[in-house]
Amino acid sequence: MVAYVKGDGAVGEVAPRREATLDELGVRYLEAHAAVLEPETLRGIRRHFGHLRREMGGGFPIRTLTLDELQKYVNRRLRAKTKRGVLAPATALKEVVTLRAAWNWWARLGVLEGRCPCVGLRYPKARRSRRT
Repeated sequence: MVAYVKGDGAVGEVAPRREATLDELGVRYLEAHAAVLEPETLRGIRRHFGHLRREMGGGFPIRTLTLDELQKYVNRRLRAKTKRGVLAPATALKEVVTLRAAWNWWARLGVLEGRCPCVGLRYPKARRSRRT
């Protein structure tokens, strides 16, 4: 019945649904929230999606994201070198929180189904800075 209606009365092949990508999620999320978020918050979201894109690829089909893949992302990010040494666990967590917020927003719009597979991710304890 759906094919009949979508095909304007002609039954035939229905075009497969295109996979939503990580890049598309980031762009649409930023566009939708640009007018309501502070500029510094938007810069942080862009930065977080930039790291996600670099590690996972912009064309990554977001619906296929698993807890295992996300844990591998976190582990790679925790080995990343920064100007101050290695990346802080809190920074990797913030990147995942950004992804989860965008995922939840898209789920409410009906583009994605289910919850972001970030429940159960493991992070090391935060490193304490030494003060002398």
